[in-house]
This record gives sequence, structure tokens and C-alpha cells, in this order.
Amino acid sequence: MRKSFKRNPLMLFLAVMSMSLFVSCSGGSGPEGVAKSFLQHVSKGEFEEAKKYADEPTGSLLTMAENLAGDQKEQLKDKKVNIDIISSEVNEAGDKATVKYKETEEGQDAATAEEKEITLAKIDDEWKVSIDKESMNKEGNAPAGAEGEGDMEMEGDMEMMEGDSIQ
Repeated sequence: MRKSFKRNPLMLFLAVMSMSLFVSCSGGSGPEGVAKSFLQHVSKGEFEEAKKYADEPTGSLLTMAENLAGDQKEQLKDKKVNIDIISSEVNEAGDKATVKYKETEEGQDAATAEEKEITLAKIDDEWKVSIDKESMNKEGNAPAGAEGEGDMEMEGDMEMMEGDSIQ
């Protein structure tokens, strides 16, 4: 005869704990999960999906990156990229986080991959990737898909967007 959850509180407790563990390990909506989802979408050229994990200014940068990527978007889809989250740190106020990660392509050794970091901000109780021009220009901090041949053009576009005038 099978016991139901109602009759066995231990089984109910174990089921609830298992579900909690599954949800907490799946990334979720914490800074690490958001950063990983964002980076995976960008590395695949899925800029519209990546925008769901980004604040407005970062979304604008993604739109520019998408326009600059052009035909390369198809190549990005076939790329096999692995994102390994190393650590995350939330500031004392609980509204900013920095996530350190390594990004490796198929066949690349994670031990030799460069450690990078990405910044997140808590907006309306949700973590969002927050990349500004300054952090993007730091060496090695542009996510995959946002770097490459269009870097120089993008820097010029960003300067124009910030109100610089041509003389």
C-alpha cells in the first residue's frame, strides 16, 4: 500500500526541499543566473533575448551591437560557448553586483581562459545587466558578440550619442 504525502510529512518535506534545491541551482533570477543567461544569449547573437536581462542603456548597446554584427549573427548561432560563473559579489546596499566569469569556446581550456566580469543593477527588485560605455571600453569586458570588427565604429557611435558634436 502506497503512502500519500498527506500521511507522511517527511516525504512532503523532502519533496519541497528537492524542489527548492532544484530552483536555487538552476540560476534563477539572482545576479549569477541573470549574468549567465545574458552572456549565453549574447554569445549566440540572440540580442533580443539578451535584452530581457539588461537595463535600458545596455539594451541600446545591444541594438547597436546587433546592427554592427550583421551577417556575423548567423556564425554566432553555431558557436559553442560555455559560460562558467566563478563568483559574484553584491554591494552592501544590495543594489549592485559584480559577477566574475570565464567564457570558453569549444576546444578551449577553461584554465587558460581570461577571467572577465560583468556588472548588474537591481531595478524594480530584478537583477539586470548594466553595461555602460566606460565598463565596455575596459580591456576584456565586452561580452562575446559585442566585440570584434565593429569596435571602433561603436566607440564613435557612442561618442556621438553622448552629445559630442562634429566640428
